[in-house]
Amino acid sequence: VVSTECSGSSGINAEYGQEESGSGTVESSVRGVLDSLNEKPTLSKCTRVGTPAEGKVRPVKVTVNSREVLLSLLRKAKELKSSSEYSRVFLEPDRTPEQRAERRKTLRVLGELRRTHPDVRYVIRRGVIESV
Repeated sequence: VVSTECSGSSGINAEYGQEESGSGTVESSVRGVLDSLNEKPTLSKCTRVGTPAEGKVRPVKVTVNSREVLLSLLRKAKELKSSSEYSRVFLEPDRTPEQRAERRKTLRVLGELRRTHPDVRYVIRRGVIESV
């Protein structure tokens, strides 16, 4: 998750797939991910969210100082898929609980459409499912 201190809900909210290791800090792990994107933003805060549980990786909330940096990180986030080291790391905007519930519902509908119509390509744009 990445967020910015400038305004309410803008930010990146989750970085899944980054193992919780005893060595190093959360910030050093985040720096590694950002370095792979050729970004060197000033980080206001990096914290894991949730309660530690055996076998589960908690998301990391990252707060940056400006909206421009935030948007740049979100644009480059898809480049992590091609990284061998960070292919299981995802960056998402910070969302309210209501927005997360709505997104979950949209993703369920998208999955059902893809299963029932495998020959059509569906994407989510601005919260709306479209065929392309």
